[in-house]
Amino acid sequence: MCASSTTVSVERTPDFTASSSPRISVFGVFHDGKMSEQAWSALAPSVSKALDSPACDLGYGDPLRESMPELATTIDRSVRENGIDDDVLARVAPYASGELVMVLMSYRHIPSSRRRDGGVAPRAPQPARPMRRGSFRGGPTVRVGPEEEEHVFELSASLYSVRAHTLVAQIDLRHNGDDLDEAMATFTQKLRALIPGAKCVGWSWPSPDDAGVDSSGD
Repeated sequence: MCASSTTVSVERTPDFTASSSPRISVFGVFHDGKMSEQAWSALAPSVSKALDSPACDLGYGDPLRESMPELATTIDRSVRENGIDDDVLARVAPYASGELVMVLMSYRHIPSSRRRDGGVAPRAPQPARPMRRGSFRGGPTVRVGPEEEEHVFELSASLYSVRAHTLVAQIDLRHNGDDLDEAMATFTQKLRALIPGAKCVGWSWPSPDDAGVDSSGD
């Protein structure tokens, strides 16, 4: 195996400027064609630390399913069919405690961390990235051979503005190697530069009794 290499690109809308110490609500991780809590367990330590937290609370999880099961089902179906797009984020943004919603998209395999054990998502073949409606496309799909694909890790982080109702920035990483810590060090450095002083905050799902009419739009 050749030496590892990492490339990162950043896109943002022309008028995007992060506020001082912006608050970020992390929705979850799209991996292997669905929202994956297992993939988050591999990425959480690095992302949470970059957002000044020991462990950021995810929007996608049991609190959402228990509070608004119809919305959770709608999101699962939409993600399987279309991937993550701004329509999904628009549905959940009203319940975010932050002014920005972050969603992570992981493609190909998630490599192992050399500093910790467990919590690593399986090396499963990944479908081509879905084209997402919104400000950014999520980067080009790079065709690689089977041997190289075993060592390629691609990760994107998209930021959705609750106030502006649109995607405002995205970071795309492509790591050719087998060290998750090396890849995430580069990724989080760019994340901190894009949103300096950012802190992750949680979600305010209504209680099941108060959820009322589902906001899924179906």
